[in-house]
Amino acid sequence: MYRKSAIFGAILSLSATVSYSDPVPEEFFSFNDPIQAEIEAGKRIKNLPLFPILGSAAAPVKIDYFYSASCEPCKKASNSIFRALSDDVPIQVSFHPIPANQEDYDAAIAETILYTTGQLAFGMFHFANMDQSGDDTIDAKTLFRDVSILADVRESASIRMDNYRDWTTNISVSSMIAENIGVVSLPTIVMGDRKYEGFLDHESFLKEVQQMIDRDD
Repeated sequence: MYRKSAIFGAILSLSATVSYSDPVPEEFFSFNDPIQAEIEAGKRIKNLPLFPILGSAAAPVKIDYFYSASCEPCKKASNSIFRALSDDVPIQVSFHPIPANQEDYDAAIAETILYTTGQLAFGMFHFANMDQSGDDTIDAKTLFRDVSILADVRESASIRMDNYRDWTTNISVSSMIAENIGVVSLPTIVMGDRKYEGFLDHESFLKEVQQMIDRDD
């Protein structure tokens, strides 16, 4: 078991973006209709569902984070979340990827599989992937391989990736949750009964977290 400070401190770096939010892809909510139909029919599906979660279960602020790997404002939000976790801000975050294209879909599957091997591998992949910009980027499959080697989980991660369809259910469930709560732009951060669309800056994020803590005291 890794200590939280080691996980987040090791993978933290700074990035910047000037955008505030991106629209959710129009086709997303029908992206996984076959799996979604099975869920609604009540059929048993392997590994249902598995959302990566970081932070202490005892944290007073629970966050559901909806994002896309190709969403520029989401990069800023992910950076802020990891900074907060590194600084021991009392939050627990559930990660809900919203794939806008095939590369995003590959990244979402990679994140889920790496999370099954440990928080470190998931954190390394998510932050490295979200920190990329410009033309000099690494595709999700290559990054998955590199992270699994660095985190020393290559064998177990590769076996799971060979059966990647077993790990797609969380994407469909995330889409259902997003649709039900009216997510229309990314990133969307849900704290308790509050929903925040778009992302401004780290200080504003911390302020909202503190207000949530103070309200519940």
